[in-house]
Amino acid sequence: MSRMLAWLVAGASALVLMAVAVPSGAAQPTPVAADEAPPPAPATDGLSVYTETCAKCHGADGKGETGMGKKAKDAGKNWPDLTKSKVDATKAKEILDNGVAGTMMKSYKEKLSAEALTNVRDYVLKFQKP
Repeated sequence: MSRMLAWLVAGASALVLMAVAVPSGAAQPTPVAADEAPPPAPATDGLSVYTETCAKCHGADGKGETGMGKKAKDAGKNWPDLTKSKVDATKAKEILDNGVAGTMMKSYKEKLSAEALTNVRDYVLKFQKP
Protein backbone atom coordinates (compact mmCIF):
# COMPACT_ATOMS: atom_id res chain seq x y z
CA MET A 1 0.00 0.00 0.00
CA SER A 2 2.82 2.42 0.72
CA ARG A 3 4.11 1.95 -2.81
CA MET A 4 0.76 2.90 -4.22
CA LEU A 5 0.58 5.93 -1.91
CA ALA A 6 4.03 7.04 -3.11
CA TRP A 7 2.84 6.83 -6.77
CA LEU A 8 -0.26 8.83 -5.96
CA VAL A 9 1.71 11.54 -4.18
CA ALA A 10 4.24 11.70 -7.02
CA GLY A 11 1.49 11.91 -9.62
CA ALA A 12 -0.38 14.61 -7.73
CA SER A 13 2.84 16.61 -7.32
CA ALA A 14 3.52 16.40 -11.05
CA LEU A 15 0.03 17.66 -11.83
CA VAL A 16 0.44 20.61 -9.48
CA LEU A 17 3.79 21.53 -11.02
CA MET A 18 2.33 21.35 -14.53
CA ALA A 19 -0.55 23.60 -13.52
CA VAL A 20 1.69 26.40 -12.22
CA ALA A 21 4.51 26.09 -14.75
CA VAL A 22 5.07 28.80 -17.36
CA PRO A 23 3.59 27.74 -20.71
CA SER A 24 6.20 26.56 -23.19
CA GLY A 25 7.53 29.30 -25.43
CA ALA A 26 6.76 32.04 -22.91
CA ALA A 27 9.67 34.27 -21.99
CA GLN A 28 10.80 33.90 -18.44
CA PRO A 29 12.30 36.97 -16.75
CA THR A 30 15.97 36.66 -16.02
CA PRO A 31 16.97 38.22 -12.73
CA VAL A 32 19.77 40.77 -13.06
CA ALA A 33 22.27 41.08 -10.25
CA ALA A 34 23.10 44.62 -9.14
CA ASP A 35 26.72 44.20 -10.25
CA GLU A 36 25.54 43.20 -13.74
CA ALA A 37 23.30 46.23 -14.28
CA PRO A 38 24.45 48.46 -17.12
CA PRO A 39 26.35 51.56 -16.00
CA PRO A 40 24.49 54.84 -16.15
CA ALA A 41 24.98 56.90 -19.27
CA PRO A 42 27.78 59.42 -18.85
CA ALA A 43 26.73 63.00 -18.26
CA THR A 44 27.12 65.35 -21.21
CA ASP A 45 26.07 68.72 -19.79
CA GLY A 46 28.96 71.15 -19.30
CA LEU A 47 28.72 71.49 -15.52
CA SER A 48 28.57 67.73 -14.89
CA VAL A 49 31.42 66.97 -17.29
CA TYR A 50 33.54 69.76 -15.76
CA THR A 51 32.79 68.58 -12.23
CA GLU A 52 33.59 64.93 -13.02
CA THR A 53 36.57 65.51 -15.31
CA CYS A 54 38.17 68.92 -14.83
CA ALA A 55 37.46 70.26 -11.34
CA LYS A 56 39.94 67.93 -9.60
CA CYS A 57 42.75 69.85 -11.31
CA HIS A 58 41.23 73.23 -12.17
CA GLY A 59 38.96 73.60 -9.14
CA ALA A 60 35.21 74.08 -9.03
CA ASP A 61 35.69 77.81 -9.68
CA GLY A 62 38.28 77.35 -12.46
CA LYS A 63 41.06 79.15 -10.57
CA GLY A 64 43.28 76.07 -10.25
CA GLU A 65 43.66 76.42 -6.49
CA THR A 66 43.60 72.67 -5.93
CA GLY A 67 46.24 70.58 -4.18
CA MET A 68 47.58 69.52 -7.54
CA GLY A 69 47.49 73.09 -8.86
CA LYS A 70 49.39 74.47 -5.86
CA LYS A 71 52.10 71.81 -6.16
CA ALA A 72 52.51 72.51 -9.86
CA LYS A 73 52.73 76.28 -9.29
CA ASP A 74 55.25 75.76 -6.47
CA ALA A 75 57.33 73.67 -8.88
CA GLY A 76 57.27 76.54 -11.39
CA LYS A 77 54.89 74.82 -13.79
CA ASN A 78 52.25 76.67 -15.73
CA TRP A 79 48.89 75.96 -14.11
CA PRO A 80 46.23 78.07 -15.79
CA ASP A 81 43.63 80.04 -13.92
CA LEU A 82 40.67 79.56 -16.26
CA THR A 83 39.14 82.82 -15.04
CA LYS A 84 42.16 84.72 -16.43
CA SER A 85 42.47 82.73 -19.63
CA LYS A 86 42.00 84.50 -22.97
CA VAL A 87 41.47 81.34 -25.05
CA ASP A 88 38.82 81.42 -27.76
CA ALA A 89 36.41 78.56 -28.53
CA THR A 90 38.61 77.12 -31.29
CA LYS A 91 41.70 77.00 -29.07
CA ALA A 92 39.69 75.58 -26.15
CA LYS A 93 38.41 72.79 -28.42
CA GLU A 94 41.97 72.06 -29.57
CA ILE A 95 43.18 71.86 -25.95
CA LEU A 96 40.35 69.54 -24.93
CA ASP A 97 40.78 67.36 -28.01
CA ASN A 98 44.58 67.10 -28.00
CA GLY A 99 45.79 68.10 -24.53
CA VAL A 100 48.83 70.32 -24.10
CA ALA A 101 52.26 68.81 -24.77
CA GLY A 102 54.69 69.07 -21.87
CA THR A 103 51.91 69.63 -19.31
CA MET A 104 49.57 67.48 -17.28
CA MET A 105 46.65 68.49 -19.55
CA LYS A 106 45.77 65.33 -21.44
CA SER A 107 43.61 64.72 -24.49
CA TYR A 108 39.92 64.04 -23.93
CA LYS A 109 38.94 63.38 -27.55
CA GLU A 110 38.88 59.62 -26.99
CA LYS A 111 37.42 59.84 -23.48
CA LEU A 112 34.41 62.13 -23.97
CA SER A 113 31.69 62.27 -26.60
CA ALA A 114 31.65 65.15 -29.10
CA GLU A 115 28.57 66.51 -27.31
CA ALA A 116 30.29 66.39 -23.90
CA LEU A 117 33.42 68.07 -25.32
CA THR A 118 31.39 70.91 -26.84
CA ASN A 119 29.38 71.41 -23.67
CA VAL A 120 32.39 71.41 -21.34
CA ARG A 121 34.23 73.78 -23.67
CA ASP A 122 31.30 76.19 -23.57
CA TYR A 123 31.12 75.85 -19.78
CA VAL A 124 34.86 76.52 -19.33
CA LEU A 125 34.71 79.59 -21.57
CA LYS A 126 32.16 81.10 -19.17
CA PHE A 127 34.88 81.27 -16.50
CA GLN A 128 36.70 83.95 -18.50
CA LYS A 129 36.31 87.50 -17.33
CA PRO A 130 35.51 90.02 -20.10
